[in-house]
Amino acid sequence: MSFNHCAEMLIVLFCCFLRAHSSATGDPRKCFSHTQPGDIVLGGVFPLSFKSWPSCSSELSPWAVRLSEAMIFSIHEINKRDDILPNITLGFDLRDDCRSEEHAMWIALSLIHNTSVSFPETIHDDDCNLKPSGNVVGIVGSAFSETSIYLAKTAALFQVPVVSYAASSDELSDKHDYPYFLRTNAPDKIQVQVIIDLLIHFKWEYIGLMYSFQSDGFHGAFALQELAEQRGVCVAFTSPIREFASAVDLQAITEEIASYDKVKVIVLFGAKNEAQAVLRALKEQSSLRSRHIVWIGTTHWGYRLAEEDLEDVVVGSLFLRDYRPKVEAFGEYYTGLQPHSDNVSPWFREHALDWMRKHECSDLSKCPLDRGNTEGLVINSVYSYAYSLDSLIRKSCQNPGGCLQSAEDVKIDGVELLAALKTTQHDGPYGRVVLDSNGDGIGKFVVSNLQLGDDGQYIMVDVGYWDAGNETRLWLNDAMIQWPQNDIHPPESVCKQDCSPGQAVIALQRRCCFGCLQCPDNNIVANGTCSPCPVEYWPDEHCKVCLQIIPSGIPLNDPLVAVLLMAVVVGFLLCVTTGLGLVANRNHQLVKATSRELTCVHFAGLVLSFVAVLMLLVIRPDHKVCCVVESLISISFNLAYAPTLLKVARIHRIFNMGQVSASRPKFISPKSQVLVVVIMIVCQVSEVLLMR
Repeated sequence: MSFNHCAEMLIVLFCCFLRAHSSATGDPRKCFSHTQPGDIVLGGVFPLSFKSWPSCSSELSPWAVRLSEAMIFSIHEINKRDDILPNITLGFDLRDDCRSEEHAMWIALSLIHNTSVSFPETIHDDDCNLKPSGNVVGIVGSAFSETSIYLAKTAALFQVPVVSYAASSDELSDKHDYPYFLRTNAPDKIQVQVIIDLLIHFKWEYIGLMYSFQSDGFHGAFALQELAEQRGVCVAFTSPIREFASAVDLQAITEEIASYDKVKVIVLFGAKNEAQAVLRALKEQSSLRSRHIVWIGTTHWGYRLAEEDLEDVVVGSLFLRDYRPKVEAFGEYYTGLQPHSDNVSPWFREHALDWMRKHECSDLSKCPLDRGNTEGLVINSVYSYAYSLDSLIRKSCQNPGGCLQSAEDVKIDGVELLAALKTTQHDGPYGRVVLDSNGDGIGKFVVSNLQLGDDGQYIMVDVGYWDAGNETRLWLNDAMIQWPQNDIHPPESVCKQDCSPGQAVIALQRRCCFGCLQCPDNNIVANGTCSPCPVEYWPDEHCKVCLQIIPSGIPLNDPLVAVLLMAVVVGFLLCVTTGLGLVANRNHQLVKATSRELTCVHFAGLVLSFVAVLMLLVIRPDHKVCCVVESLISISFNLAYAPTLLKVARIHRIFNMGQVSASRPKFISPKSQVLVVVIMIVCQVSEVLLMR
């Protein structure tokens, strides 16, 4: 038995279990279909009802109703054309997956069962109004990644291609696990590139990341972290959000946001319900609302905020939306439908009648249904099948006299159809439809900004575009963006102090946060660290480059220099005058008593000190001058203090010797004292020369 047959039997048994479980509960399933026979039939899977195990909910999704009608509209338009599939009638078989993985698997099998004679009849459910429609060669759907995963895995067992119109998880790009899955929309990794481009554009380097526990959220968050690290953006924290988060879970999330006070931008990669649960929790925290966080919302949420009264929490934030201009032809078709017509789907009839009851009108012309702008997603998927089928049939046509004269010889192979789908390109309502090597659509997004209007109403304003097909992918009109608190500048989301010149950047304890360290005066900041300058070099005013010190004179017109120069001149004159007085009275007893030889040496030191200072103030400095001045200062210091030391030592020795003997101490004569001074000066000069 082949692998496909084994897998088929396992899935059949599983679906039989689902049927048995549903019957045991006594809840009827609301999973009826809407069909139109044709020579070639496309299956369609839409999230028309909400999940309610084990049956479908009675609540219908208006969005999904429009999507299903878009598929019907597309097939009707194709059947009218002569250039695509002439003489071939396309049919459809539309099903409701109830947003349930189990229902998606069951629907895939029931669609394919129409073409598989070996498939057992036991799974046919009489409650579901399943009518044979013809050969189902491919499936359009589904809207969510979770259901598309099961749909694609099941269909791949029978080599039936699945072309989704909205499933965006990166997991589905793995052709090893999902070989027959394609999509006309862009995967989450493209949204990640848009988000990173926004972060780089506004220089947001320190962000928070939140994601839902679903395939879209998990894989999108992982890709965002990986790319952010490559582009120099730090993800300060990541917070997963459960599908039905408890109060404790939400409290933990709000506390984590509060602990990162430097984070002003948070990317939320998740589903609508999870995102709104977090926003409701934040709305109750007044301290967090005052932070005025800018949220970056993916295409999965950011709509229906008004219904939950959450717009004030995210005003000023940025949201991504698929580029979806309205399809006027579909609008005319959709507004022309009436619930009592025979050819409308049961879902449209139910939705329209409910709409008329709520709006108290008897005709849809008086209370038109909401249009939306997502129908182009389904139209692209249907036309991808149509063009691919057309190319296959033309290639395999065996009638040389005129191809496609009848539908009797139409034979579609799943492998060949898959190959054709991967290479088919065509113009769609949103632009050129092209699939990459993974079977994913090329991304084109609108960047919207939630603003508070002058009338007090919140509005979503388109402020930019992102197109993977353009060289400059991101275009933004910054002037149109309304930031929180009506600030004209985007908030700074960084965890780095602004260091002044001469301060090095140092890492702080918290991840991706940096502080400043003051460097020594003769240091520059190189590569974020303090680095000393070489000898005869000094940092520039920005402390980035070591500049060679250029000798320069002291300006004599400076008041402080002028005062100092006058003091030096006066001191020099006083020393010279006193010295002349000592020479004139050299034989006086008082002069002799002061040891006139040492006193002359002392005065010589004082004169030299004034000369050295005078040279510093007057002569332009160079290497020789600096050497002379430094030597003079050292020598003058020695000449000034050495005699004083010797005088004190001489008197001390005389008095000590007088107590024990009447003889005269040695080396107290003037010649001996001068000799000692000379020796001390020679030692000082030698030390200065050795230092040079």
